[in-house]
Amino acid sequence: MSTKADFYILDGDNIQWLGSLYRGGDPESIPTDILIQVSRVMFEEMLFEHLESNDGVTGKWPWMWADSRATDYSYFYHTGKGKVLMSESGSRLVDPIEILQGMDMMGADVGLGTLRFPVMRPSSLNKTEELIMQYEGESSEIL
Repeated sequence: MSTKADFYILDGDNIQWLGSLYRGGDPESIPTDILIQVSRVMFEEMLFEHLESNDGVTGKWPWMWADSRATDYSYFYHTGKGKVLMSESGSRLVDPIEILQGMDMMGADVGLGTLRFPVMRPSSLNKTEELIMQYEGESSEIL
């Protein structure tokens, strides 16, 4: 199945993108060892191994869309809760293990609501403005 996934660390208000999968992003395809992690270090280590062995992407946002609301699944290691949480297409945060055990999204809701995802790809207007500023910075002879 070609379900896409993004992976993050959620530390208070700070959300750090770690990487993405082009396929196999549904909770049934993510190794349970990753989903049950209570250690941030182990989560990151196991995740990077999984991304590497499954043609995952790190370092550069791979999607045409601006944030994870358009990605099938997003996974977060929540430092405050010490566990992995999941969001399906930007919806409420749920416990992925409870989803795997057959609970519906409402039942698996962890009570944190939805997240405001970081913008990973600026709008085309912002990109144009960035290019103009970069060009102006490279040449002091403009106009």
